[in-house]
Amino acid sequence: MIRKQVLAILLLTGLFFMIGTGLTAQAAEKWQNVYEAYGINPNDPRAGGLLSEMMIENPPQAIAIKLEKFVAPGGSPIVPLNEEVIVELGKNANISTTFNWEDDYYRLSYNVDLTVRYERDKDHETAATLLWASQAYVKGSRETYVPEAHEDQWIEVAGDTYIREADVAGFLAWDHSSIPLTPKSRSEESAKNLPLNLGDISYKIDRVMVKSGGLSSIINTDASGTAGDTSTSVAAAIVIGLLGLAVAAAGAGAAGATAGSSGDEASNDEEAPAYQMVIGKDFGNALKYGQKQRVWARMVELKNGAPVDRPDLTARISIFSSEVLVGASSLRGQNVEAEVQIQENPPQEGVISFLYSGKHGTFQNNVRFRLLGKGKIRLASDKVNILSTDAGPFELVYELNNFVEEEPPLEITASSGLIALDLAACVRILPKQARFR
Repeated sequence: MIRKQVLAILLLTGLFFMIGTGLTAQAAEKWQNVYEAYGINPNDPRAGGLLSEMMIENPPQAIAIKLEKFVAPGGSPIVPLNEEVIVELGKNANISTTFNWEDDYYRLSYNVDLTVRYERDKDHETAATLLWASQAYVKGSRETYVPEAHEDQWIEVAGDTYIREADVAGFLAWDHSSIPLTPKSRSEESAKNLPLNLGDISYKIDRVMVKSGGLSSIINTDASGTAGDTSTSVAAAIVIGLLGLAVAAAGAGAAGATAGSSGDEASNDEEAPAYQMVIGKDFGNALKYGQKQRVWARMVELKNGAPVDRPDLTARISIFSSEVLVGASSLRGQNVEAEVQIQENPPQEGVISFLYSGKHGTFQNNVRFRLLGKGKIRLASDKVNILSTDAGPFELVYELNNFVEEEPPLEITASSGLIALDLAACVRILPKQARFR
């Protein structure tokens, strides 16, 4: 067991070093065929579906993309390409290619510059997308009927540059896709001289680098305004592993077979495994100085849509923060619970992190709270001018700092002719009795 842990640390250290220094094509020992990286037999009839599922749940840290071919409008002709680009998750990469093609109507030359961004999908916890932008300069000639010559002739046409803004190609899945070069708008002159459809470039994901040491997912959320529980989905691959997910997706015994191959993380139900982290608190979205509050978390498995507590998974949750004082967490009932409080002069916002660390990966929810320091009542002025004979009401403008409520129950009391603001019973103050410092 100790050897396995040491090996995992070494693998992670090596990966962090490579990411920090930039990935290169020379790091061949770290690159794998896309099917090999996810442990899938490419000859399996279910291979494509399994690969898509796994790449969505655990996108590679880096991918090597190979431009395969250009497909002209109408599907013919097809021009082979052989350029390659490597892009890391969260970064951009550029690649260029040139080629010629002709058919019965056009003889054209293309000079294409592509930019690809590989990033996490904003609406999905784990999936990633490829966004392609292109700039293509196209020139050449087209066959045109010349009345003076009474025949068709090849006439050179003015070249033009076509820019297509970045498009989302969908979740990073499967291993083949295409990049359309046709812009969404173009000039009338260009439409007369060149094809309306400029064709597509087909590419494939040639090699991938999958993160060692398990899967990882980190999300950032805002605390709800009320006390109670909030649930967030946790990718099944993080809890039961990629192999367990593959078995479940294939339907071979579902979670029952998963438990046999992945340890005791999965239950024996036949439905596809689904998990959630439930985070709770006994206050709203703000922590107040001088008040100790409770936060808690637990892991649940969904069975027929209903959550079932998983204390074995809950025991793997830890709670921590850089801005908030978090007490020692302990297992109480079905939850891991901790006491939290803040210092007198905290920042305006703080994050409490809830981390699940399993055998196959980690899931971390960073929950953002408002932090309210010591409450203060600030007067707009220390004097109020009134007439001694005025028996009507008068106003005293004040500002509340670091109160949980926008309008707390503020009341006025008097003592020895002096006015003080206090959260106490209201005493009526007559103008002739009021004196302000």
